Amino acid sequence: MRAPIIILAAVLAGTAIYAAFSLAGDPQAGTAGPVFHATLADAAVYDPDGVYRATVAAAAGTYELRFVPNGDSPRMLGVAVRGDAVMFEETFELMGTPQGNEPAIYYTWEYLGERDVTIGADSELAIAVDPHGDLLGPVSVSLVQK
Repeated sequence: MRAPIIILAAVLAGTAIYAAFSLAGDPQAGTAGPVFHATLADAAVYDPDGVYRATVAAAAGTYELRFVPNGDSPRMLGVAVRGDAVMFEETFELMGTPQGNEPAIYYTWEYLGERDVTIGADSELAIAVDPHGDLLGPVSVSLVQK
């Protein structure tokens, strides 16, 4: 009975540590944090088409999409970033990698796909996140300047 609790605690601690490092800006790049961040874990945050939409201002530069997924996250996640100086679209696929040894195997999760977004000039960005119908799968999405 104690083994499942210990495994769950380890997974939660690992997820929290991963989230903290994933969302933190690169101190050498001088970033203060993400220009966009959304935690998607409730169907109510999506529009009637099942897409999360936001508008943010961003300076010219190179950005990286970062995710904090888990095993219940959407298997496919479409992200579009559009503005006067950028047109980015990518569909990411969730991949789980087993970690540890029997009987304490757990998974780490990541989205596979192109993460770099280049913005040619300061502009307002329209960001759309499409979980392809999986509106209850929790995931956090951030856009962070490199």
